Amino acid sequence: MNDFTTSETITSEALLRLRDQHIRLFEYADGMKNSLVGRGWTSERAEYVACTWLAETIQRTIRKGSK
Repeated sequence: MNDFTTSETITSEALLRLRDQHIRLFEYADGMKNSLVGRGWTSERAEYVACTWLAETIQRTIRKGSK
């Protein structure tokens, strides 16, 4: 859940909190990509899948946090 509203100026502290909340998602996406490459996927396809998953997951967490 985020601690700032859309009308609040985003401070560096808020950005650091947001980064800390999402860093595990980035690590998971990187692991997903590496796993897919290890299974024979091309790097480009694996990155596309991992980035798509990451973007959708971050959007869901932001929407969930704003409710």
